[in-house]
Amino acid sequence: MTIYKVQDEDGKIYKIEGPEGASQEEILAFAEQELNPKPQSTRPKEEPDANVGNFFESLVGGTKRLFSSAATGVEAPFTSGEEAAVSGIQRQQEITERPGASFDAVKKTYEQEGIIGAAGEVVSQVPTALAEQTPVLASIYAGFKAGASLPLPPQLKVAAGLIGSLIVPFLSMSGNNMQRKAEEDIKAGRQVDVNELTAYGTGLVQAGIERVGLGLSGVTKAMGMSIPQLIKQGGTKATERLAKESLSKTLLMGTGKLAAAEGATEVTQQMLEDTMQDYLLLMKTLKKNILKQHMLQLY
Repeated sequence: MTIYKVQDEDGKIYKIEGPEGASQEEILAFAEQELNPKPQSTRPKEEPDANVGNFFESLVGGTKRLFSSAATGVEAPFTSGEEAAVSGIQRQQEITERPGASFDAVKKTYEQEGIIGAAGEVVSQVPTALAEQTPVLASIYAGFKAGASLPLPPQLKVAAGLIGSLIVPFLSMSGNNMQRKAEEDIKAGRQVDVNELTAYGTGLVQAGIERVGLGLSGVTKAMGMSIPQLIKQGGTKATERLAKESLSKTLLMGTGKLAAAEGATEVTQQMLEDTMQDYLLLMKTLKKNILKQHMLQLY
């Protein structure tokens, strides 16, 4: 490094250190940087935007998303999977309410503050995540109540109630599967091609997993909808008791236990969605005569 002398407008001379052979413009730039350093920002570090709604916003948004995807599942047999999925995507885009939980916010917090900060972010999202899932729980309860109230023999009332409790989750998850496939096709620039049977089949399994998850967590028992409980009570007595209970009381009993089961069931359902998409992609790839290569990769 070489020491250069720089004179300002007042005639004061400064000694500036710079690389050997620097031009006059470079030396002046070094001098400006050294003599007039830019003040460091004292602005406090911004917290990552969780982009999570409050309790009421999450509740409203969760309700809209549930019935929007369920509408896709209802429309597909009467129009087409492709048309219903595209309409569903458009409806989802019109929903302005923020979700009740955000994994991106947890990840950003972990990168900035570590595991303790991320754990705090997860805990802070629990109330709004439960609010977003409340419509699902309410639909299960309402479906069970409607099915169990049908004029059927006592032995069939329990089965009708269980089937009724699966209807909205089944339609919603099937609609989500169609919309996800359509979104991937649009993103890849392909023509939208939705396999309705695959979407409904996966949705049925996902709805079953949701029901089992609620059962294992004790939510359905708290709501009076567990299978052993209903069989033990003879079906009729249990459904009559359930019909007398208010929806708000049932939700209050069940929502607290919903969080424990929701994580595991969501992961399993997501795996099923991914498996469905991977299966469809593999079938298309096999048609391009590279079966051997993919079989080696799978092995």
